[in-house]
Amino acid sequence: FGDEALQGLMHFCLKLRYVALHACCITDAGLVACGGGQGSLYPLRPHPTLECLDLSAQPAPGLSDAGLSCLPLVVPTLLRLNLFAAQLGTAGWVALGQGLPLLTHLAVGGAKITDADLVLLANGGPGMKAGDAAPPT
Repeated sequence: FGDEALQGLMHFCLKLRYVALHACCITDAGLVACGGGQGSLYPLRPHPTLECLDLSAQPAPGLSDAGLSCLPLVVPTLLRLNLFAAQLGTAGWVALGQGLPLLTHLAVGGAKITDADLVLLANGGPGMKAGDAAPPT
């Protein structure tokens, strides 16, 4: 299961609520393509029902800011997100914090995260004060 299959799943399987893709071959390029970027097989259509997405333990190089920043475009209804072993930096945390306001569960075991990133995630991004459009944490 790889990037092209993920695009098909996100475009055609519109009643799914939970998708777990442990240790598949999902890459940043695949997530960018799902978001309508380079390599896209289909026009961008946000998934209307997906609530839980598990992208844990993708093989090297793994998932990083470049792909994960596209998640809000692809799955704006996301409530639960598992990203064990993802390589998120500040830009990725900000994108998730600002773009996934419904997010109630976030699992990031083994992910690179700093205290500053957690503050940005909780506050919705740089330049915002605590409580300004903050997503649930």
